[in-house]
Amino acid sequence: MKVIVVGIANQRTTLPIGAFPVTPGAGPSYHHEIRYSVGGIAFAVARSLAALGNEVDLAAPLGEDYPTSLIDNEAYRFDLSTHLCTRTLARTPRSVVLYAEDGTRQVFNDLTDASRASFRLSDLQPDVADADITILASRRMTAPLAAELADAGLPFAVDLHEVGPHILDDAPGEPSEEFAQWVAPFLSARYLTMSAERVPGREKAALTALAHASRAELVIMTLGCRGCLLLVRQPDGSWPAEPVHVPASPVRITNTIGAGDAFFAVFLHELLTCRADPITAASRANTAVARLLAAEPAHGGIGVDRLAELLGPACAPRVDPTAVLQADPTIVEA
Repeated sequence: MKVIVVGIANQRTTLPIGAFPVTPGAGPSYHHEIRYSVGGIAFAVARSLAALGNEVDLAAPLGEDYPTSLIDNEAYRFDLSTHLCTRTLARTPRSVVLYAEDGTRQVFNDLTDASRASFRLSDLQPDVADADITILASRRMTAPLAAELADAGLPFAVDLHEVGPHILDDAPGEPSEEFAQWVAPFLSARYLTMSAERVPGREKAALTALAHASRAELVIMTLGCRGCLLLVRQPDGSWPAEPVHVPASPVRITNTIGAGDAFFAVFLHELLTCRADPITAASRANTAVARLLAAEPAHGGIGVDRLAELLGPACAPRVDPTAVLQADPTIVEA
């Protein structure tokens, strides 16, 4: 599969802090634990897809500084092309991640002047016309691009991340400013993903509202350790009355960095490269994320072989859909 991933790549500094909250005063001394690596949602998705054997082009706004050299070197290790990246920023984006022993984390992002960057269809030509899918990993810089992809009939996927309660409250009527800016431009995507983090207790209703507002073929909501909810449009164009819950295996969490990005990448890989049905693709993505969550943290970078090992076999066997078509008592409506 040929993929273009559009969004942020950054220099990431990671620091273990034991537990939250951080106690003021003199901190501990470290041994090989404060690390520089490459982060950013777009890079994380692109890296996972490349480790699974896909042909991936990254489109990210960069500068002409040492973090860009770090990003280029990491892209080379994973056989990622960066020829679509721009090099016009004053400073390449940075992030600092504090992570605790229980897997919780706090992320500080400095987008620099990337917050004003954007990509248009012309920036991605001619590659975008040959891509099987374009993944928009940053809503901030890709709203105009989403409209152009839709007008050109080119398939794209979007992770909406933490969509708030407004998806329920105003999507059917007068849209709020948040809905108009952060959701509406992406409703023409073929595949839509969102997180349940901001709609606890209202997961099914939020996912259903998103599906009915969109033109997507399928929509997914990640539920953290509970797996995900999935709605697939039926042949007649309607949506099922109830989403499918695809559960995840319980694991001891040691590392949550990039879990959602890995889910999105593995799901699309299984769906498009392996031609799996959506339930199998979601189950396979849950399994891959469970491995990542239970793995020793690799915050200072990870090798291609190790990432491929954690993400699992190239194309997993199909699962029995009846095994996951069951009610989950932990998913309730408010």
